[in-house]
Amino acid sequence: MLERLVYQSTASHEFGSLHLFNLLTQAQMRNEALQITGHLLFLDGQFTQCIEGPPDRIERIWQSRQRDDRHRDIELISR
Repeated sequence: MLERLVYQSTASHEFGSLHLFNLLTQAQMRNEALQITGHLLFLDGQFTQCIEGPPDRIERIWQSRQRDDRHRDIELISR
């Protein structure tokens, strides 16, 4: 069974192109290892992410995201 989670957050600081590239590269490697798929949108200082995968791994990502100091005002849109 797969679970889908969608959230939105505000970046806690400005992200340049290199920082975003590094963030994406790290996320892709982590997500592959956890068998997570999805997409990430970053626009005007806002993150919107949709992830899908096994429920226990989605929960692990969600808990991690809530502790991540790169995000503030995290809002769960759907799960």
